[in-house]
Amino acid sequence: MEHTPEEVDQPETGDQAPERSRHRSAALVRDQQYRAWGWLRAAALLVAVYVGYLLAVIVGGWLRSFEQVVLLTIFAIIITLMAEPPVRILDQRFGWPRAIAAIVVLLALTAAIVLLMYLTYIPVRAEITSFASQIPSISHSVQTEFSALQHQLDRHGIHLSLTQYVPDVAKFLENVVPSVVSGTLGAVVDIILVLVVSFWFLKDGEHLRSGLTALFPQRLRTEVDFLFDAFAVVIGGYVRAQLATALIIALLAAGGCALIGVPYPLIVGVAVGVFELIPLVGPFVGMAVACLLALTVSLTLMVWTIVVFIVIHFIEAYIATPRLQAHFVRLHPVVIILAIVAGVSAAGFLGALFAVPLVSLVSVLIQVWVGGWKENRPDLFRGNPDRSMERNRRRFLRQFRLFGR
Repeated sequence: MEHTPEEVDQPETGDQAPERSRHRSAALVRDQQYRAWGWLRAAALLVAVYVGYLLAVIVGGWLRSFEQVVLLTIFAIIITLMAEPPVRILDQRFGWPRAIAAIVVLLALTAAIVLLMYLTYIPVRAEITSFASQIPSISHSVQTEFSALQHQLDRHGIHLSLTQYVPDVAKFLENVVPSVVSGTLGAVVDIILVLVVSFWFLKDGEHLRSGLTALFPQRLRTEVDFLFDAFAVVIGGYVRAQLATALIIALLAAGGCALIGVPYPLIVGVAVGVFELIPLVGPFVGMAVACLLALTVSLTLMVWTIVVFIVIHFIEAYIATPRLQAHFVRLHPVVIILAIVAGVSAAGFLGALFAVPLVSLVSVLIQVWVGGWKENRPDLFRGNPDRSMERNRRRFLRQFRLFGR
């Protein structure tokens, strides 16, 4: 529709200008309310995370009173998550009764564990016993190598006390290693209990899940059901991938150390496999064990051990981890490190083991929650940046910079 010059040049009446100003003020108020609401939600989320951490520390203290029961339940859940896929295949595809499928899978898993123990237990036990008897001489050898290294460093003006902790480490190993060997019978009993509890989880897991879901109000049951699904997918996938990665890296470490002549390679493999279960930090602890054992022979062997572990970590970082774990742990390394620190503070070694999968589960739940929030309230996420306000904020922050603008 064409406007005549008279219509275009016609000035605003006295009522139109205040009306437009009121609309502009109302829009500005709504925008400020949305911004304030977003900051309040972010602050509430940070407070909730902090309170959750405090609750985890408190609950961890309570659970230490029932440590044995908690450990059996945790490992039973791990076995259940590992056995669930083949049990489901036998149940749904081949029509087996779930109880029979659970028994068959657990028996197969038990046979694999027995075979593994038969192939590794006797040589590992022999190496541990020999290592325990050789601890004083190994301590003396390490102290001699450290003294020579310290002398070389002192000649170059680098003063480090490398030998002061060796006797303490030797005394610790003399106390710990025999207890590891003597605790085998108790471990066998615990394995049997874990398998029995896992059988009931596999057989009646759906009924237990339905019963727990029924305890919640009707409007929350969908969220609780999704929580169970997310737990099974994220935690179950992470456990299976982490165990497979630990087994591969342990075999590579034991084989590589045996190839270059590191003493007690099976002990190295077991240590690397156990510590590999802790992301980022664990592999370096396993490498430290191998380097200390290699140092009892020579510094040259320790250097070759470091080279072997660099190759192993390259295989882990670029082959094993992307193929096995990338689908289940999508966290930044900083988040993983902070999660491990929080887990150690809350529950020690077990906290370090399970901190990363739990944080990954929480991350999935937050992403789903934010996605649902975006769908229900798209107006809160509409981009309408205020350029002048952004310029003023940047100009204000430049006052605190030491160098540059």
